Amino acid sequence: MIYYKISFCITVMNRVQHLQQTLPINILSNQDYENCEFVVLDYNSSDKVEEYIKEELYDYIQNKKLVYYKTIEPSYFKRSHSRNLAFKLAKGDLVCNLDADNYTGQGFATYLNSIFNIHKDFFLTGMMFNNSEFSKDVLGRVCLTKNKFNELKGYDERMEGYGFEDIDLYSRLELAGLKRKAIDRKYLTSIKHGNKCRILNEFAHNFLEEVLVSYLTPHATEFIIFYSNFCYNKFTLIDNKRNHCIEGYNENLYSCPSIYKYDFSFKDDKVEEGTWMRSRSGIDIYSEKLEKLKYDNSHTQYIFINGDKKQRFFELKNSDLIDAIIMCFNQIKNRVIMDENQLNNRIVVNEHGYGNGKVYKNFQPESFII
Repeated sequence: MIYYKISFCITVMNRVQHLQQTLPINILSNQDYENCEFVVLDYNSSDKVEEYIKEELYDYIQNKKLVYYKTIEPSYFKRSHSRNLAFKLAKGDLVCNLDADNYTGQGFATYLNSIFNIHKDFFLTGMMFNNSEFSKDVLGRVCLTKNKFNELKGYDERMEGYGFEDIDLYSRLELAGLKRKAIDRKYLTSIKHGNKCRILNEFAHNFLEEVLVSYLTPHATEFIIFYSNFCYNKFTLIDNKRNHCIEGYNENLYSCPSIYKYDFSFKDDKVEEGTWMRSRSGIDIYSEKLEKLKYDNSHTQYIFINGDKKQRFFELKNSDLIDAIIMCFNQIKNRVIMDENQLNNRIVVNEHGYGNGKVYKNFQPESFII
């Protein structure tokens, strides 16, 4: 039997509360397999991840069970880039993404080694074709050879926010000829938490200024997300199921089957990008041309005037609804990229490089690794 070097890769930004619960248990749960390491990439956390590992887990660093890297470059969490960087730093023959809220289960490394000794040309994942019985918190668990990961150039770094970066990787692995195999469910447990925790450190949440919404039709709603760096995204969210039912004149809108692959999408798969600035009358937005949203104080709304047409926008105030819109926006934006990769049979991504950045190892700021 071959005893592969196994690297469990954990990328974390301000999730020390999860690391405290999972990391010591995961290390102990895999003590029966000597040839493994836990690679923690601290993605510029501000919640004392470094202090916790240095004070509580330093013995594991000394016996080489744990390797700690930190980068101080990112201003927000980039999911695909952070994982690519951690995987490139890993020394294992096999690499496994392990989210900070995940437990490996007892003997997971031994299980992986036995599986990879039997099966070739495959990858293990927490996501199968019908994943309804799985928690979304373990769907990102994937284990594969580092050589194959490098061959595909990792996760697509055009995908920054939450959602579909892992499904896209699995799709490209299958396009490359690998078969998907399910991880035994006894190794798939995690800490339960809400959606806010998933997006808390991402760009759309950290730099959020304001979200405006405009009702268009029963199946179409337009949103404008303004960011504090004076950029914005504008898109029309289509409820495909309701749209299909209206077109078919079905009275019970949510009882009819959808002909669409997804329940929701962007109109024409497009997102408008540009810059914005507050003016005396409201908000000026700049894309290919200057457009104005005039604020109507008496009705607490913005009026977008385009010729004779007036469109009303209202500011979203409910934080849970704002989080849901941000999460939906990120997921669909990434899904459009995934669909484009599938349509073009694109296996290799990040043609200009991946997982690049400066890090330091085991609390030694002078030892930068590029």
